[in-house]
Amino acid sequence: MKKLLALFLSVVLVMTLIPSTVFATGQASGTGTAISGQLNLSSLTESDSDDGWSWDADSKTFTLTNLTITNDGNYRSAIVLPADADGGMITIVLEGDNYISDFDQTSGRAFVVGSDTNASSSGDLTLTGDGSLTISDCGWVQNGSFTNVIIDNTTITAETVSGWTVGGTLTIQDSDVTINATGTYNALYAVESIIIIDSTVTASAPNSSNAVIATQNTRSSGTTEADFVIENSTIIISGGLGWGLWCSSYYGTSSMTITDSDITIASAAGAYSADSLTLIGDVNILTTSNRQVLLSDSIDTDELAEDAVIQGYSRQGNDMFYFTDYTLTSEFSVISGRTLTIPEGVTLTLADDVILSSVDEGAIINNGTIIVPCTSTGGVADGSLSVGSNSVSMEHSYDASNIVWDFDNATATFTCSGCGEVQTVEATVTSVTQSNAIVYTATVELDGVTYTATKTVSTSVPTTSADYSAVREAIAKANALNPDDYEDFSDVKRAITNVDWTLSSSNQSVVNSMAAAINEAIANLVPVSAEEVVVDEPIEGTDTEVEAD
Repeated sequence: MKKLLALFLSVVLVMTLIPSTVFATGQASGTGTAISGQLNLSSLTESDSDDGWSWDADSKTFTLTNLTITNDGNYRSAIVLPADADGGMITIVLEGDNYISDFDQTSGRAFVVGSDTNASSSGDLTLTGDGSLTISDCGWVQNGSFTNVIIDNTTITAETVSGWTVGGTLTIQDSDVTINATGTYNALYAVESIIIIDSTVTASAPNSSNAVIATQNTRSSGTTEADFVIENSTIIISGGLGWGLWCSSYYGTSSMTITDSDITIASAAGAYSADSLTLIGDVNILTTSNRQVLLSDSIDTDELAEDAVIQGYSRQGNDMFYFTDYTLTSEFSVISGRTLTIPEGVTLTLADDVILSSVDEGAIINNGTIIVPCTSTGGVADGSLSVGSNSVSMEHSYDASNIVWDFDNATATFTCSGCGEVQTVEATVTSVTQSNAIVYTATVELDGVTYTATKTVSTSVPTTSADYSAVREAIAKANALNPDDYEDFSDVKRAITNVDWTLSSSNQSVVNSMAAAINEAIANLVPVSAEEVVVDEPIEGTDTEVEAD
């Protein structure tokens, strides 16, 4: 719980530090070479270089060194690489601090191949180097013209209208990538797959209705699968009208795997993978209060670390789960047709006055622990909660797993775990025999709130039960007595404890004898003798005397 609180506080801090717009218009340039207009190398057929850049034709490597390119209003894209570089792998090496700004907001790109007006339709791109590239006020970083893009061991910061689109697979490894898409597109989008390893990615797409980072394969032939892999990385997502992370395929299958990573999502929802989603190791996914954090047809948490934190609820079809401990801070209702499960070992804590409820055919199954604070007037709504295979239903509940039933002595102990100290209150249990079951009901009032628990225990109770009215009358007579008024009350208690409530009408004589045993024990009670009463001595100087009968 301490880790959960620390992570929650950290996400609050992060959210306050992430601005709605990551960059200011008109990004400041570096101290190296400045170009006003466009760097057009489309006609180059051999290696060449100038201040701030170099092109190696043999290796298809373009190097930027402390270069600033600012549009003068006449060009659409910033860098046009040689036309004969189309196809194969192009490598852009970043040295020092490099800047690109003020290019076409609709279709302008940071770099293209061969022509400013026609994007390359094939080839791969690698960006690397111990320098950085900052892009601001541009239409796209790239709009799918490269099949595969690898960002390797470098730093890229970009604010564009339409984000960064890759025609195949986007791989980010050992890098720091920050991107803000100000238009209606995803911040990062790849057709086949996205792989993020040992990296930090900060992404924002405040107007995207789909997702901030997405892979969505629309192909009907060839590679139709979609994969999203995050490993040993930190992902910080803000903005977005839909999901933070998205993985789907129109004609194939989709899978998302998150391993040993910290993900903070301030979008409408968390991570979506249409077919399967797997969490491995120390995974921490933080969202704002009780957002739907995971959605997939299949969610695998078998290898999730014990101290992992999944903040919010996850959904597989109509089945919803809290996979790790969570504090519910606002009212939550399970809609008709869905089921919310708290698995074994997981604790769901309700904040003060927060109510967890279900609607119509909605259901809540608690195989773990639900805690309602002692000061709360909220709790679990009537008839909405079942606990384990014993079907314990609560009108309101403290810690449902801590209700201890003692059938022999007809008591139920309610334990409040949400207070500064544990409180235990005993309540008398009234048992009601039904066909093939015994239903036990206990009620207690704590801090002005009435808590009721019922437990159904399956048994071989006959359809026709014996008449226990005489037994109940005898017990009522015993309950009206004060045990302290008698020398020994144990025979009465023992006779009540020995009552067998499961007998059929064929054993009516046995039931009658049990009632007689209670009455006999009452009749044999010996009152505390007068000689045992301690009488106070008269107070000297008064006329008051106290005498024993």
